[in-house]
Amino acid sequence: MLLLTTPISTSELIFAKFISTAIPVLVSVILGFTFAASILIFGDPECGPVLTGGLGLLLFSLLTVSMGLLVSVVSPSQTIAGIFTLVLGIVWLLLDLPLTGIDGPLFGFIKDIALTARLSNFFRGVISFGDTFFFVGGISLFLLISNQLLSIKREE
Repeated sequence: MLLLTTPISTSELIFAKFISTAIPVLVSVILGFTFAASILIFGDPECGPVLTGGLGLLLFSLLTVSMGLLVSVVSPSQTIAGIFTLVLGIVWLLLDLPLTGIDGPLFGFIKDIALTARLSNFFRGVISFGDTFFFVGGISLFLLISNQLLSIKREE
């Protein structure tokens, strides 16, 4: 109820909620690089896959945050929203796992939207425009839908 009566615009509210959730995620990903930095110091790994893997992890995390924001706008309870976001994120991540070796137009579409297929290039050290656009477009789409749904709720 508090979100519906705030004196700021809906887009400012959605953006602030996204940024306030994205900052701890960004800090977590950066702190995760301390392990990678120690490997770079004491070992001889390839830097490309490590850096692009971190970028892929960050984009995946921000997509999950924006999806969680949409679920929280729709859900009556933040606990339900958190649990549903976790389950939805895991299902989306593992969407193409049971479809290995199956062909067809529907299965091809499911494999294209599965997150493991989109993350695999990042983990190999390749930054693909299509994969990057998928994540940035997904983040934008979830934020836009969240903004519209919250605007409708505020008008009621």
